[in-house]
Amino acid sequence: CKENDIEILMEIPFDRHIAELYSRGVPFVQEMPEWRQKFKDLFNHIERLIKNAK
Repeated sequence: CKENDIEILMEIPFDRHIAELYSRGVPFVQEMPEWRQKFKDLFNHIERLIKNAK
């Protein structure tokens, strides 16, 4: 990503619990509410990027 100047917006760790939820089709934010705010922040960040690109 650095070579192509692509911003990393969020990193989701390699986590067995996340993988198990994903394999069952369960969004991990349902079982791990601490991630909800992180995704809200990500959404807001993307919105700002889009607005600034116009």
